[in-house]
Amino acid sequence: MEVGRLTAPLDTRKESLRTGENAFANAVVDTLRETLDADVALINGGGIRGDRQYPAGTLLIRRDIYTILPFHDVGVVLDVTGQQLWEAVESGVSAVEQLQGRFPHLSNARAEIDLTRPPGQRLRSLSVGGKPIGRSTRYRLATTSFLAAGGDGYGVLAGVPRLVEDRNS
Repeated sequence: MEVGRLTAPLDTRKESLRTGENAFANAVVDTLRETLDADVALINGGGIRGDRQYPAGTLLIRRDIYTILPFHDVGVVLDVTGQQLWEAVESGVSAVEQLQGRFPHLSNARAEIDLTRPPGQRLRSLSVGGKPIGRSTRYRLATTSFLAAGGDGYGVLAGVPRLVEDRNS
């Protein structure tokens, strides 16, 4: 079954997903946030596979999407504080040099990161919806069940109250 034709190139290679901004990851995380009506969304680069480049004009079919997104996670919405969100993003950028799968991709958020700083001190600023986060402010965070359980170094999310668990996402 056809999903859509690419109007721009798409990169699902490991290095692209685990070191910086990525168009496919942005599409996935934006869709997750919008579908689950959350303030912000977070996914990890390691949850996206495929390891190939698709040129503009490529027709993607359902099998391509299952190859790129092979895990059977469900979408969840967590009730997090700004401090918990900060810690999650900080953990996500703690091992960029090792290309670990924890690299964070965000929707409706902007993170300023300094990779010259040591792990645990790399996140310089974080905003949601164009406003700096409040450390005690509560946010609806859409993410995957894997990350919500603390997977891939996101232990700060384990045990956080779940507001929504979408078994159909």
